[in-house]
Amino acid sequence: MDGKLLLLYVFVVTVLARSFLTSLQCGYACSDHASWYEQGFPTAMPFETTFGDDNPVIHSEDDTVDAEGFSWEHTLEFAKLATAYLYEASA
Repeated sequence: MDGKLLLLYVFVVTVLARSFLTSLQCGYACSDHASWYEQGFPTAMPFETTFGDDNPVIHSEDDTVDAEGFSWEHTLEFAKLATAYLYEASA
């Protein structure tokens, strides 16, 4: 993760979103942000939960609002975090 984006991410998550923050290492290119990083673009990987507690059907045909554990409230909070992050990053 890019250092400046990390500081921005910490600010948005802890101050604006008043959410929790954790640091995880997956040992591989956890998401498609890795290919952007390899090309020299600053990257960060906000994720809606900790690994191991994540959606077991993520990115599959079963990843719908009907999936067990889906929450509109949680989706709204993550959307707020993403919006604040984009706003602050563009300032």
